[in-house]
Amino acid sequence: MEPNLEALLQRARAGEAEARDILLTLLHSEGAPRAALLQRLHPETGRAHRVGLAGPVGVGKSTLLAHLARGWRDEGRTVGLVTAESAGSKGEALGERLRLHELGREEGILHHALPAALPPSSRNLSAGLVADALEALGADPILLEAPGLGVGEVELIRRSHSLVLVLIPDDLLLQAVQEGPWLDGADLVVLNHADREGSEAKAQLLRTRLDAAGRNQVPVVSTVGRSGEGVDRLARALAEHLETLRRDG
Repeated sequence: MEPNLEALLQRARAGEAEARDILLTLLHSEGAPRAALLQRLHPETGRAHRVGLAGPVGVGKSTLLAHLARGWRDEGRTVGLVTAESAGSKGEALGERLRLHELGREEGILHHALPAALPPSSRNLSAGLVADALEALGADPILLEAPGLGVGEVELIRRSHSLVLVLIPDDLLLQAVQEGPWLDGADLVVLNHADREGSEAKAQLLRTRLDAAGRNQVPVVSTVGRSGEGVDRLARALAEHLETLRRDG
């Protein structure tokens, strides 16, 4: 490994955010520095729990991600976050980006946002490589957020051990999801904004759809992202899924 990369790695391990950002940015493009960094970090990967969050834009994925990250951080764990910047720069997208930036500045949380300019194939590869690097820097668990429900977007989190599908109690959305492949690939389903009227009936609808597909072991967790209600249940469901994975090898 080149001496300047080794020095950067030492500074990143010491908690220097600038050095960490430089290292992680090296993983966005091919070249000798990326190859050298991957070779150096590879022996220190393969143990962290990776949790992928997918869902349509605006369902509250980032809010849930922040609650989970802070909860695990408060347990004394170092949490990694890998997100993808939206191409938009106004309104909700900008507010979300700023919230995640502030979250990444907190002690015990390592956040890296993949630039919107990256082409999808490069972005999705980089997501896995950045997760590897965050693990080598001490992060466990690692949260990866897909910006939407497109096939290319969900590809970003395909290396996750636990795939969480985040929805809201909207009739048109739930109908579209039930008719598509998304429920069949989820390890957990979250119905966010569960304080809305009729949410329990819609949660039951999701459970019925999963039962009909022979996936009655998949939990449906109701949450209210704004207040954090239900996030503790989500965290327990993720811990139980991890134990199932370990038990089944």
